[in-house]
Order: sequence, then C-alpha cells, then structure tokens
Amino acid sequence: MTAYYLDASALVKRYAEEPGSDWILRIVELTQDHRLRGYDAVQLATALVTNAELVAQEYLPLIFIAGDEDLLAAAEAEYLSTENPLNQASKTTSRR
Repeated sequence: MTAYYLDASALVKRYAEEPGSDWILRIVELTQDHRLRGYDAVQLATALVTNAELVAQEYLPLIFIAGDEDLLAAAEAEYLSTENPLNQASKTTSRR
C-alpha cells in the first residue's frame, strides 16, 4: 500500500501570508528559474539572503562554493561570485 504525506504548513505558506511565506516563494521561484533540486534551492536562497546582509553592512560579498555545475550556474545568474573546489583540486594536481 502506498502512503503519501502532505506538509500542510508548506501549502499554507504558498497561499496565505504568514512569517516564512516570502522564503518559501523565493525557493519555489529559484527552482522554476534554474535547474535546481529542492535542497539546492534552499542552499542558494540562504546564500542570497546572507550575501544581501553582508553587503548591506558593508562587508565583502559572499563567495558561493559548490561542486555542482547547475547550482553554480544558478548562483552566477543570481549575481553571486562562485568557486568550484573541484577545479582548484585539478589545478593543484597539475602543478605537482
């Protein structure tokens, strides 16, 4: 027998204004605008909010680090600086 679980609180955030609604809507928007899986969209949304706070307080902007090319492409499209540590590892190996 197949069982399904529906998270009613996420459904409510989609249609009713309450704390956290903007956050959920932004994550949904990121998954629709870019080739992202759910948790990748959560990671990117967190980085975007953190970067906005850093810049607003006149700190250096965040550098988004990931090994997933789709996630990095989405971060760059959202105007974040990015680094792929897998590329750094290949540069280190080629110098030896």
